[in-house]
Amino acid sequence: APKIPPTQLALRFGIELAAFFGIGAAASRWGGHVVAAAAIAVFGLVWSIFNVKGDPSRSGRAPVVVPGAVRLLVELLTLGSGVAGFLVTRQLAVALSLSGCIVVHYLATHARIAWLVQQHR
Repeated sequence: APKIPPTQLALRFGIELAAFFGIGAAASRWGGHVVAAAAIAVFGLVWSIFNVKGDPSRSGRAPVVVPGAVRLLVELLTLGSGVAGFLVTRQLAVALSLSGCIVVHYLATHARIAWLVQQHR
């Protein structure tokens, strides 16, 4: 697996936090704090459980091993939901900033993306 520079790992962590905040903000708007907590918990569980063994952006552990394409789908759905959450709450600048950070991160870690696509289990 390709190595990921610490700066990209830090950016990724910030992106993850922002995405979960966006998910929580939208869920809170629709159903209150309990719904927000539940949405964050569900997305967080899926994010942390379904992994590719040896993924350098994760701990390398994979409680439930999935193909790389499945992991990419989990990531894109989660991060995209965060962006959508900011759009729903009418925070366009934050949604655009998060989208830009996601694109920059994936471009900077393109070797990881290529590696993930090759991981079939």
